[in-house]
Amino acid sequence: MNRRQFLSFASAGLGSWLLFPSLGLSFPSPSQKKEFDMQYQLIAKLKSFAQEELGLSLKEKFYTDWEEKESLNQYLYVSLAEKILTPEGLPPYIHFGTDAEKAQKRKMELDSKGYHTLLYQTAGTSAAHLTRILLSYPLESLAFVVLHEAFHVHLDKLKKNIPYEMEEAFCDVVGNWGAVLFAQNVGIIDTPKAEQHKNLNEQIFKSILQHKQNIMTSETSKFPEIYKSCEESMKKLVPSNNDFYKNRYLYAVNNAFFIRNYYYTECYFSLSRLVTKKRNLKDAIQFVCDLPSDVEEAKKILWEYNNS
Repeated sequence: MNRRQFLSFASAGLGSWLLFPSLGLSFPSPSQKKEFDMQYQLIAKLKSFAQEELGLSLKEKFYTDWEEKESLNQYLYVSLAEKILTPEGLPPYIHFGTDAEKAQKRKMELDSKGYHTLLYQTAGTSAAHLTRILLSYPLESLAFVVLHEAFHVHLDKLKKNIPYEMEEAFCDVVGNWGAVLFAQNVGIIDTPKAEQHKNLNEQIFKSILQHKQNIMTSETSKFPEIYKSCEESMKKLVPSNNDFYKNRYLYAVNNAFFIRNYYYTECYFSLSRLVTKKRNLKDAIQFVCDLPSDVEEAKKILWEYNNS
């Protein structure tokens, strides 16, 4: 399934983790201009870096307007209790906009049917609006998010359809590697902090993948123990002073938690290896853009290149 099919199937066209699209950066008030001046400078520099150094094609609008309502967006993930699998007839996720009450009501309905659910909350939406929550993230986290979403925008603008699990994973690759390159060559964010951010993301991914594998190879009676272990791992790894990480990873772990994270972790390390083999993030971006929409075929092409 590619991203366009995924988004069409998932909900009423509201989109997933695609945050943005440019910059004529307009400040809503002098106080916000002063408060977030560094973040605005960072976004402007990241846009130039993405276009000029990484070859990303961005739409005219990219993080310019402010969200009228300062609330997190609600996404509901659902899984069978006995295995990591979205129930037949349900989309991969359900988007409720910022209507937390409606999202919670639907979650309770599905919980009552014995399904596993995860109500995921994020500061980003396809409307590409700035929020105080988003701009309050540490600069290295903000850089990661902007570059992650820049690759989504690039694919959309070029009308490229690659498998969704490869698109989200590679967005994280671009966010991680791109933020480090940006820090090294442009500045504004500290290189050690960008490297630590990348390394921590990857540590978290490894933990999620290991616990997911444990679920897939264990009897259901062992599931609660594995969930508890994964939760403890997340709490240990996630910095208490970074809301980006807390918003992304600190949830009760169940099968729906692994559904949510599948799209970001499953292909991440193969795609990260591609960057290492190419020795150039820009070339890796072009390689991924040219992948076919069929997931098995795309994985085969990636494996053959990485192992050639």
